[in-house]
Amino acid sequence: MRLAAWIFALLAVPAQAAPSEFSAPLDITPEQPGVFHQLDSAGRKHIAVSGDTVAVVWEESRGGVSQVTVAFKPLSANVFSLLRVSGGATAGVPVVAPLGGGRFLLAWEQDGDLHARAAEAAALGPAVRLAQKASQPSLAVLDGKIVAVWSEERAGYPRIRIAHLILDGQRVSVDGAVRDVDVAPPKAEQLYPDVALTPAGVSVAWEDRREGHTMLLHTFSKDGQCFSKPKILNEQPTKRSEVYGKGTGAARVALARHGKRGIVAMWLDKRNFLEGYDVYAGFARDGTRFGRNEKVQDDFGGNISQWHAALAADSRGRVAVVWDDDRDGTADLWLAWPKGAGQWSESQPVPIASGPGQQSSPAITFDAAGNLHLIWVERETLEAPTRLRYAVGRSLYN
Repeated sequence: MRLAAWIFALLAVPAQAAPSEFSAPLDITPEQPGVFHQLDSAGRKHIAVSGDTVAVVWEESRGGVSQVTVAFKPLSANVFSLLRVSGGATAGVPVVAPLGGGRFLLAWEQDGDLHARAAEAAALGPAVRLAQKASQPSLAVLDGKIVAVWSEERAGYPRIRIAHLILDGQRVSVDGAVRDVDVAPPKAEQLYPDVALTPAGVSVAWEDRREGHTMLLHTFSKDGQCFSKPKILNEQPTKRSEVYGKGTGAARVALARHGKRGIVAMWLDKRNFLEGYDVYAGFARDGTRFGRNEKVQDDFGGNISQWHAALAADSRGRVAVVWDDDRDGTADLWLAWPKGAGQWSESQPVPIASGPGQQSSPAITFDAAGNLHLIWVERETLEAPTRLRYAVGRSLYN
């Protein structure tokens, strides 16, 4: 039965064509002394396209104080406009989701609590606190339904929580009760969740340490209220490692809708501990049952670690994964896409984010036309200030 489900999942992933050229990069923010930008939120949902507008959200440190900023740009323009999102003493780990018609939803941590607000290029809606002692938010939107997940301190451990959100004009509020996605009594930390919506229901995945090491769990709900018993997403080794014990060390899972009803998951995985982190993925055609894990990057990147892997997918079945590694001496961005039957393309350098200097921490999203929008952090050296850059791959797939 498992073999049949695996074959079914593989056949559901169509082959994709090679990417086309990316546009010349644009600066979202310039390089400034003492200013550092971070793109490191749960699910790496730092960029979204809504209507004819692209939005980018990030954490920015000035003088050791971090705040959240959002930038907007019409797809046809070459300049971003910036707005401060957060207040308080410190803020970070922001995410953005498209609401349609040039509107967006933002969520972030501020002074230890979780906040959200609607946003568009002209103005920001009021900031609303969604939860206390909470962090690492992620968002998903589909056909007017809005879902938020986060990690919240409860009963001595961070727990993954979920809420349905509604908008009254520009004001965000929670619709109904906030729930645990895992009803079992807490035993260890649950961190860095991500969420995806399909017509079939809600899928959630996260980092879990109940077995004494970090593994990835996922669960599904038809109504977003009653969730299935969590299952392990990253395949476990059959033998105990002297370095990692029974586990492998998996981190930073991302989820996205794939096709009409499917889900694709992507994460970093140390199952081959001599190589450090590798990029892995899995597909669930029905949104609930994942097939075999698939290694994303090629063997040429097998001797070094991959970092900051980001995922993009859409309802037409497009999928792209991008990450940074230093196989050529400095951190560059690399791109891969599924070829079908469990195979992925050779890893391709992103030309406009490779070469001298450090190019890292990417985030990506598709627009309705299939163009791939890319952002990343760039600096001359590891000690230098950073800047944020943006480019788009036109008609990336057939």
